[in-house]
Amino acid sequence: MKKKNAIIKPAKPYKIDSGIKLPEPAKNGGLGQAGRAVATANLMKVGDSFLVKDPYEATRAAKNIRDLMHRQRATGGAKSFTQRMVKGGIRFWRVK
Repeated sequence: MKKKNAIIKPAKPYKIDSGIKLPEPAKNGGLGQAGRAVATANLMKVGDSFLVKDPYEATRAAKNIRDLMHRQRATGGAKSFTQRMVKGGIRFWRVK
């Protein structure tokens, strides 16, 4: 049962810093090299796929592939990818 008129404490905010210089945007993972998922995606032909077994790694791969597709659209590129949960992990396909 829910308590009526329950008082909800506000969340504790993060520490706010001032005067921290904003670095330039990182390209290619910020380390001067493409991430593993993007490097793999750049080698793929339409119909190719790859499997990422580790859930944490799969989440990172999904974000990196999504970012790659945004960059592709912004620069007129034609690559497109999709992903599905399959037995053993998440599989990524190049569809265009």
